[in-house]
Amino acid sequence: MVIKGGMHFRKIRLATIIPTLWASTASAGPPYLTDDPAPTDTRHWEIYAFGAGTKTTGGFDGVVGLDLNYGPINDVQLTATLPVEFAHGGGVQQSAVGDVELGMKYGFAYKDLE
Repeated sequence: MVIKGGMHFRKIRLATIIPTLWASTASAGPPYLTDDPAPTDTRHWEIYAFGAGTKTTGGFDGVVGLDLNYGPINDVQLTATLPVEFAHGGGVQQSAVGDVELGMKYGFAYKDLE
C-alpha cells in the first residue's frame, strides 16, 4: 500500500503528533518519594524478591533474584542484590549469576521526611 501526501497521510501525522503534545514529563525532586529514604531498622532485615522477563517468538529471557537489606547499627543499611539471569531459546537453556550489587546507605537527613 502506497500512501501519498493526501488527506490520509495528514490524519496519520496528526494522530501521532497530538498525543505527544498532551504528554507531560515525569518529575521527581527531594525527597524522591519513589525510593525508601530511611535505612533499615537496627538489627532488622528487609528481604525483597524480584523478577522480570521477556517472551519472544524464539524463547524467553529474564532475571530473578533477591534484594537483601540489613541494619547493623543505627542509621546504616547494608544492601546486597543477588540476581540470576536466564535465557531459553532454540532448544538451549542457560542461566548464570548476574551483576551482584553491594551497597551501604547512611541516613543523615531522612528524619525530617517523617
